[in-house]
Amino acid sequence: MEKHHIVPKHMGGIDHPLNIMELSREDHGWAHLILHKLYGHKEDLWAAHLLLESRFVDQTGDNNPARTPEADRKNVV
Repeated sequence: MEKHHIVPKHMGGIDHPLNIMELSREDHGWAHLILHKLYGHKEDLWAAHLLLESRFVDQTGDNNPARTPEADRKNVV
């Protein structure tokens, strides 16, 4: 589990228990992707890319052309 700021620090969020929740790595990535879709902050896109990167790499280490963060991002809320 990873700690996720409900209101991201780059948007003025603080390190307070009421502003932090635990998410799986994948859910954490999707949370940042949704935040990027809603507010357009590049910091959230970078975070989503880092957190979801392993999801788009096949077992040989090659990128899977059928699944990309950009393709999935279009289908987010």
